[in-house]
Amino acid sequence: MTENAINADQIEFWNSTAGEQWVKGQENMDKTLAGFGQLAMTALAPVSGEAVIDVGCGCGATSLALMQVMAHGKVLGVDISAPMLARAEERSLELSLDAVTFQQADAAVYDFETNSFDGVFSRFGVMFFDNPVAAFTNIRTGLKPGGRLSFVCWRPVSDNQWTRVPMMAAFEHIERPNPPAPGAPGPFAFSDQAHTRTMLEDAGFCDVSIEPKNLPMAFSIAPDKPLGLQFAEMGPVGRLLVNAPDDKKTAIIDSMTKALEPFVQGDQAILDGAVWLVTAKNAKDQP
Repeated sequence: MTENAINADQIEFWNSTAGEQWVKGQENMDKTLAGFGQLAMTALAPVSGEAVIDVGCGCGATSLALMQVMAHGKVLGVDISAPMLARAEERSLELSLDAVTFQQADAAVYDFETNSFDGVFSRFGVMFFDNPVAAFTNIRTGLKPGGRLSFVCWRPVSDNQWTRVPMMAAFEHIERPNPPAPGAPGPFAFSDQAHTRTMLEDAGFCDVSIEPKNLPMAFSIAPDKPLGLQFAEMGPVGRLLVNAPDDKKTAIIDSMTKALEPFVQGDQAILDGAVWLVTAKNAKDQP
């Protein structure tokens, strides 16, 4: 099957408005998500001279941070979003980090150099595969025997205040959509701990560890835009708003803004974020 036939919806989504919006808010989002990336980076424990794959590298913040930690070695940042990778390339040039390479590709089918990487890292970039077992099996081909995997992914919506609060406000005006099937592509695809463990083991990983972690998330507030709209532009609530009837969109934004007001502190809204910190190894006896 060709790359274009796999994850087609996600490729279209991240190469249109979603990717462009992320680039516009890149600086703020990097600050908001930095702590989660640091959790996965600390768990990966890269050292000088190693080679690491950054899956779903987006605008490049994590790839560049990995390279700065390692000093020597190489980082391959892979993402499907052309707008985000263009920004990543700009940032790499600004920092003169020649050992960072960015590749527009779907990690589920990309032809990684076999047994060449010491680690695989991701900050919220691995939850969007149509077939996660096949995707992680493919990613694993790039790892050396015993190579390390470390990523963070979201726990259920009910644990994540930053999503739950605006989403519940939106449901005052629109019907709740049917819940996605377990593992269906999306931000919360790996929210079920047991499902994620089984998926990784089926893909050939061993020594799987999945730990719950919580961190506060500080969202910068733009003075010229309703807070509810800002959350709709950057989170899962956005799809609810896009699909809502036009005559309800203003009311949805107003309700989300009101629901988020108690979390405002100065020029920020601070809400809890809940993730799984996932680590594993490439089984040495796997092909």
